[in-house]
Amino acid sequence: MFDRVGSLAERVATNVSRRAFLGRMGQGALAVAGGMAALLAFPQVVRASQKVCTYRCTNVGVKPAHTWIATQTVGCNKPCPRILGNPMMAACFLTSATGC
Repeated sequence: MFDRVGSLAERVATNVSRRAFLGRMGQGALAVAGGMAALLAFPQVVRASQKVCTYRCTNVGVKPAHTWIATQTVGCNKPCPRILGNPMMAACFLTSATGC
């Protein structure tokens, strides 16, 4: 592997030493690895073109009543729907919108 890289260095850069070529290659690999780590560490940046709508839901016509939280994602240029789902079965009302 090192021989291939060495021969590539000789063919591509005649005025650059093998050590300098490998150093630049290592810096490039480090930059790519850093970018990938940032994408994994900050997934909200990847999904920056969406906002998350959060709803508080209550079932309708069933006793005892249960409540839960539901979420839906929409594009940044679209508003969150005020009511989510089928109002005959569960009433889900918008509580917050985050993102964008």
